[in-house]
Amino acid sequence: KDIGTSIRCLQNIPGCTDELACNYNEEANFDDGSCGYSCHDNGDYSVSFDGVDDYVEIDNFNIDNTDFSIALTFKLNQDLYNNVWGYPPFLNNIFHNYHEGGNEGNGWTIRLEEDNKLYFYVSNWGIPQQYPQGSNIIKISHNPSLVNIFDNNFHDLLITYNSNTNLCHLYIDGIQHVEHLVPTEIVSSFNDEPLYVGASFFDNSFMDSKIAFLSYFKSDLRDQNIYFIDPNSSIDYLSPQYIYNFSAGSGDILYDYSGNQNHGGIYGTQWVENIYGCMDELACNYNEEANFDDGSC
Repeated sequence: KDIGTSIRCLQNIPGCTDELACNYNEEANFDDGSCGYSCHDNGDYSVSFDGVDDYVEIDNFNIDNTDFSIALTFKLNQDLYNNVWGYPPFLNNIFHNYHEGGNEGNGWTIRLEEDNKLYFYVSNWGIPQQYPQGSNIIKISHNPSLVNIFDNNFHDLLITYNSNTNLCHLYIDGIQHVEHLVPTEIVSSFNDEPLYVGASFFDNSFMDSKIAFLSYFKSDLRDQNIYFIDPNSSIDYLSPQYIYNFSAGSGDILYDYSGNQNHGGIYGTQWVENIYGCMDELACNYNEEANFDDGSC
């Protein structure tokens, strides 16, 4: 007796499959990249971290041997100057493995240190002493003589890496602070740990700061003559992997506007409305309510 076979064809229904998106389509079984999040925009906000126990948790950005750029708009309290304790991070994804004679780790971090400098580290796995900086194949910091990051104003940080030249650059407010030749390929810095914003649970360090914008690109923006990102401008044409606009103003979700659905969870932070104006008390148009200097003094 012949046994027949049955073939069932499933129709692809394109649409937005992200339940957090404004145009979520519950019938869609194929994401067409159309997800939008503008319904979560409630104004111009930043997130305030208290330096005690506040943080945001998102999936890690996979930094490997391809071009990348990281953009961050931040504000540090001026009281932090000469009062930095430990290694409070803006962004931290470091996995440490202890063994006899030392420790080695892989991952990356952007953090303050007790010398009042802002550092960017990238570590490769398994090479704790191969390079002058240990496993840190990238260890760069900003130049305090070029900018005071403790002036109670927002600043735009941009870090770029080019896999063809092996050059890593750090910019603040469009000014280059350092150029670093990476001694080897970034082949094994990825790990399964989350990316923590404002916290390091390795040494229980927390950042006292505000963050208004965060984005990650799989491209070297320096190649496009871009040295800082204006958080209020459209950057869709740059094809960012992740965009966090911090514009919700409430709730415990940090929305990823890129469409890649890498949303974050917010723990303990406070939403602060950004009020633009002149913050110089000596200026004629000083705005005592402003918390974001717009250069209009």
